[in-house]
Amino acid sequence: MTGKSKKEELAQKRSAQILEAAARVFALKGYHAATTKEIAAEANVAEGTIYNYFRSKRELLLSMISDFADESLQLAMTRPSSKSDKEFLTTLLKDRFTLIDQNMNLVRVILREMMLDDNLRYFFFEQVLSKLSSQLGDLLKTRMEEGVFRNLDAVIAVHAMMGSFLGFILLGLDRKRHRLPPEELASQLADFFLNGLRLRSGEEPT
Repeated sequence: MTGKSKKEELAQKRSAQILEAAARVFALKGYHAATTKEIAAEANVAEGTIYNYFRSKRELLLSMISDFADESLQLAMTRPSSKSDKEFLTTLLKDRFTLIDQNMNLVRVILREMMLDDNLRYFFFEQVLSKLSSQLGDLLKTRMEEGVFRNLDAVIAVHAMMGSFLGFILLGLDRKRHRLPPEELASQLADFFLNGLRLRSGEEPT
């Protein structure tokens, strides 16, 4: 038999169901105030069922972060040779901004708890940001070696890009604020990263 068994598929579905419920409860009540009983009720399962998949409420939160970090990242970081740097970076940023919009409850929980928990903050940076920053850094170094990008400190450049990205996430937490659609925001941000503020040759100010 190829692929996953029905038992494995059911377990994966149930785990995702619990994680989604936990994100909603954490966002509503806060991580520390939330209980596994409330999460079970939100997921429409028995409280004991949660412990068949997760050893503790803490493991629930860490699993949420890990799943969130890995979702579609490998596909987004694949750069076909036919794509320009602008197209690749726009695609990557659009993917991440869309993912953030679709998981806003989880994002609120993660950011709130990171401010209070040093260990969680370290876990987040290791699991979420380090993978993306490492691959972006490798891309920048390659393009520098190819003579396409200026010879800059790749670490500083990546940190500047990541800082800008996180800034937009924080601004997006307030739904009352105006924000461009993910595709347009990604395109403009990619253009800023690649071309900066200065006018290019033959370009007129608008």
